[in-house]
Amino acid sequence: MIDFEKALATLDTTHQLALLMTYRDRQGHAVTAAALGCSIGRSPTCSAPLAAD
Repeated sequence: MIDFEKALATLDTTHQLALLMTYRDRQGHAVTAAALGCSIGRSPTCSAPLAAD
C-alpha cells in the first residue's frame, strides 16, 4: 500500500482523481471520464488539463 501511495503522490491532481474514482471508489470508467470531461471511445479525448507523459 505504501508503494501505491508514493506512486500516486507523484501524479498530478487530475490523474490522482481518475485513479481514485476508478479503483478506490469503483465508479467505473464511464463515470470517471464524465467527471473529468473525457471520452472513453476509441480515440480518447479530454478537456481536463492532463499533464504530458
